[in-house]
Amino acid sequence: MTGVVALRGLSPTPKVFVAATGAGAGIQSSLWSVPGSSAFLAGAAFPYAAHETQRLLGFRPARFCAEDAAVELAIAAYLRGREASLAAATDTASKEKVIGLGLTASVASLEPHRGDHRVFVATLSERGAMTWSARLPKGTGEAQRSIDGQLTDRLGVHALLSAAGVAGHDGLAPGVEVSRRELPEAELHAMLYRHPVFGPGDSRETTLDVERCDLVLLPGSFDPCHEGHQMIADTVERQYGRRVAYAVTADPVHKPSLRTVDLLDRVASIRLVGGRGRPIVLTERDPLFIDKARQFPGAGIALGVDALIRMLDPSWGPNVAEMLETFRSLGTRFYVAGRVVDGRWTTIDDVPIPDGFRHLFESVGGRHDISSTELRSLHEVGPAGGR
Repeated sequence: MTGVVALRGLSPTPKVFVAATGAGAGIQSSLWSVPGSSAFLAGAAFPYAAHETQRLLGFRPARFCAEDAAVELAIAAYLRGREASLAAATDTASKEKVIGLGLTASVASLEPHRGDHRVFVATLSERGAMTWSARLPKGTGEAQRSIDGQLTDRLGVHALLSAAGVAGHDGLAPGVEVSRRELPEAELHAMLYRHPVFGPGDSRETTLDVERCDLVLLPGSFDPCHEGHQMIADTVERQYGRRVAYAVTADPVHKPSLRTVDLLDRVASIRLVGGRGRPIVLTERDPLFIDKARQFPGAGIALGVDALIRMLDPSWGPNVAEMLETFRSLGTRFYVAGRVVDGRWTTIDDVPIPDGFRHLFESVGGRHDISSTELRSLHEVGPAGGR
C-alpha cells in the first residue's frame, strides 16, 4: 500500500476522513503509518455495532451492508472531514479538498453466514461520488477472516487513492471480482434529501420535528456561516419565543444549483459557529421566500432588511400585493434584522410596506450586519453564495 505515501505530496493535499464498519479497520493504520499523515488524515471512525453506525449516520439505515449504506457513510465522513478542515481556522481552510470514505462489509466469522460475503465502498469528494463492490471468497474461521480483512482494507485504500487521483497504486487480489460505478449527482442528491434535516447534535431526520406555528426559517447561503447569523437566530428566539432553523436551499435564486458537497459544506459551516443546537434543513425548489412560505405554511422567515427591500421591489417580477396576500393566507410572518444599505443603517421602519400588510413584519433588535460576502472577500474563500 505504498501508494498512500502519494497523498502527502498532492497539492492541494486532501483532508481524508474514513468511516468503516464490518471490516476495514486496517485502512486507518495504513494512513496513519505514513510519516506526516497529519497533512491528509483528518480522522477515522469504526462504528462496529449497529447502534454506533446509527449514531454516526444520524439515523438507522434500511440495510447495514449495502451500497446505500456505504454512500451514507461517505456522506457522514465527508461532513466530518469538512468540519475538521474549517476548524483549522486558516484563511484558506475551506479551499482544502476533502474526501469522505464509507465502507461496510460482511466477512468471514466463526459460524457460516447464509448470504454472500460482500464489501461496499463509497467515496465522496469534489470529483463526485464513486462506489466499489466486491464479492469475497466465502469461508469461516480466523484465517479466512484475516484474509477478508486484508482484501477489504486493500479495496478501501484503492478507492481512496482513486478518489484522490493517485495513479499507479496497488491493485486488488487476483480472482476477486470488483464492480465500480460513478453515482450521478441526481442520485446522490436524492439520497441526501431522504434525511434533509440535520438536527441538534449529529442526528438526521426526514422532516422538521417542530410545529410550524413555533418555527422560524433563517434562509441564507451560509458561505460561510458567521456570528451574525447566530445572533439573529438568538434574538428571534429570545424576542418572540419561536424556534429558529437554518435553511439552505439547493436552488438559490439567480445562482447555480448547489451540489451535494456544496450543501454539506454549508452544514459544516453552520455547525462550526454553534449550529449544532438548532436544526439545519436542506430545501429544494424554493429559491424565493414565497416558495418557502408555500412549502412551510405557518412558519416564520427571518431575513435582513436588504432582502426585504428586494422582495418588495416589483422589478423582481412577482405582483407585490398578491404575494403579500399569499403570505397572509399562509400565516407567514417575517422577522427583519437591520442592515447597512447604501452606506446607511436601515431598519424595517425605513421600508415602505404596502397598506394593510405591516402586521406581517416584526423587527429584530440589535445589529447583526456582518455579511458572508464581506467575509469571503476578506479571506478570499470563494464564489458568492445565493440569496
